[in-house]
Amino acid sequence: MSQCLILKGHRTVQRHPFQVFFDVKADKLALIENFFGFFMVNKKRVTFADILGFSLVSVVEIYPENWFPDRISEKHRSQAKSDRNYRRSQLKCLFDQPANTEDFHRRVKREHVCLENVVCDKNVIRGFVRVLNVAYAKEVFVRYTMEGWKTFREQSAYYLSTSKDVTTDTFFFGVSLPSDWQDASTVEFAVCYRVSGQEYWDNNYKRNYSIRLGFK
Repeated sequence: MSQCLILKGHRTVQRHPFQVFFDVKADKLALIENFFGFFMVNKKRVTFADILGFSLVSVVEIYPENWFPDRISEKHRSQAKSDRNYRRSQLKCLFDQPANTEDFHRRVKREHVCLENVVCDKNVIRGFVRVLNVAYAKEVFVRYTMEGWKTFREQSAYYLSTSKDVTTDTFFFGVSLPSDWQDASTVEFAVCYRVSGQEYWDNNYKRNYSIRLGFK
């Protein structure tokens, strides 16, 4: 019989076929680190998934490519096919994650602000920004465009944590993209940090950060 796993905290039990439950409301940093994977290494933060915009509990139904038992309704069958088609499209960062570069910390101290990491979750771009802790009152936001800077929008970033040595702060942001995006569409963005009457920008060395929608 086909079976699937129910993941709840650190317990694993067998339940109904082809359903995976993720219960994250009890865990703090661990599940956030697991979700973001490679770029949450060495971060010692305490936060909750809902603060970052993720659901506390999500249910994912998984169907093999050519397996549709009779007991699955036509509605579920159509939904499964739609989900598979949707997963063929993905957002792709056209830049290296800044936090993975050797000079990341020097860059933060030199430029006062630097994008840290970005992850694309369906049609949402989520990211972290590191800023130099110049003063308590500060503002961080993302300026982005989907029309080659003919028009642009701004999205505030929100405080997340302070480094152990109190020299830097980390902010996070989320940008929702339209669901009707076409293949090869691109969004460009830059990060701004305002503090003590000064304005600092991270625009990827004047190239901007770009993310493109593509199909597998």
